[in-house]
Amino acid sequence: ASIKAMLRQDPNVIVIGEIRDPETAAAAIDAAQTGHLVLTTLHTSNAVAAVTRLMDLDVPAYLLGGALAGVVAQRLVRKVCPECSVPANPVPEDWERVGLPPIELGPAARRAGPGCPACQYMGYDGRLGVFELLPFSSEMGQLIQSGADEHTLWARAREEGMRTVYEDAIQKVREGKTTLEELARVVPVGDYPRAVMQGTIRALKTAQAARGAPTPDPTAVPEPPRPEPTVAAN
Repeated sequence: ASIKAMLRQDPNVIVIGEIRDPETAAAAIDAAQTGHLVLTTLHTSNAVAAVTRLMDLDVPAYLLGGALAGVVAQRLVRKVCPECSVPANPVPEDWERVGLPPIELGPAARRAGPGCPACQYMGYDGRLGVFELLPFSSEMGQLIQSGADEHTLWARAREEGMRTVYEDAIQKVREGKTTLEELARVVPVGDYPRAVMQGTIRALKTAQAARGAPTPDPTAVPEPPRPEPTVAAN
């Protein structure tokens, strides 16, 4: 009823806190089809799952394909403290928890420190978002209208250049903003189909090869630091 009352005011943009029942979903789709920009939220595991979630809320596929303009999935990860965090290469256990093979992250990757007064002895200070954007092209809309499953939608989204949350998070780990421990904690591997994770691994390896970075050997033992030469003064 409240959405219908807002439509009587002829707004250009409508913000709905959350869609959690068929009535709200139907009203939001009706508003989107009549030229309004509708911004709302859904609880789903990833961006593509938002499409099937709306179908579960009794939104017909033929309406959904023309009404959706895009879906953004986000997760919040903690930022490493800039005062006490230290540069460190991930250990094999970090990659196992994340569900990805070892990838060269460069010298900017950091590990949370022991804590300091600046971060209230947490090792982390503040949070930042990691995102994936599912834009809706005409081809994607046609797939939705035809009732395509999530596997097909994911395949099309990847063909159109969609980056997953994992790829965005790895970039932020590479920039020294967060850690693999946070990625493993916030984004479980089970949130994504196996084929999607395989595509993410291929994309990360391709990006690594483009930078000319070698693939790290998780079994390699790092060399001990060499002592600095001493110079005797007369």
